[in-house]
Amino acid sequence: MRNALTPARARKAFAHDVAVKDERLAIFARYARSFGVSTGYEDADVDAVYQWLAGIVTLDSSIDLVAATTGDPWLNTEPLILDPMSLSLAWDFGLFLGEAKIHRFPSLRWELGAGPRRNVNFQRPAVGHYVHPNGYREQWEVMWRAEAALISAALNEGPYPALVRFVNYWPEDG
Repeated sequence: MRNALTPARARKAFAHDVAVKDERLAIFARYARSFGVSTGYEDADVDAVYQWLAGIVTLDSSIDLVAATTGDPWLNTEPLILDPMSLSLAWDFGLFLGEAKIHRFPSLRWELGAGPRRNVNFQRPAVGHYVHPNGYREQWEVMWRAEAALISAALNEGPYPALVRFVNYWPEDG
């Protein structure tokens, strides 16, 4: 679990994640194409990738869902209810969402997630940052957002329509 890493190990893991990002995205794109899905960064592409993944992700049958989903949702444990292949796809989907956001807002870049240890973004790849007039520094928790959307799909909780809005959101737009 990322929030259990020392700061030095978290930075090392982040450096590795960034170093392999392009290779993972290329493999993800080839895999998506084998299902006839485009991994472009237009709104329709983002939605198509989500719809495709929502149809194929599954839960880890060895996990006690009640125990795994009860308690504090900010502790970064829920992604572990996906089976290993789905968890890997969720990670790649997070990279894809991050790149889609960077494509729309080129001033953004990949950063190590900041904030308190209890934050879902803590010590994970994030996209940032925007500085609000009051000095608040905003990062976007793309990895958690991808995992949450796919867990929702695996639990048959219905569609997760906010992904395109999330990718397009910029604070100045409201």
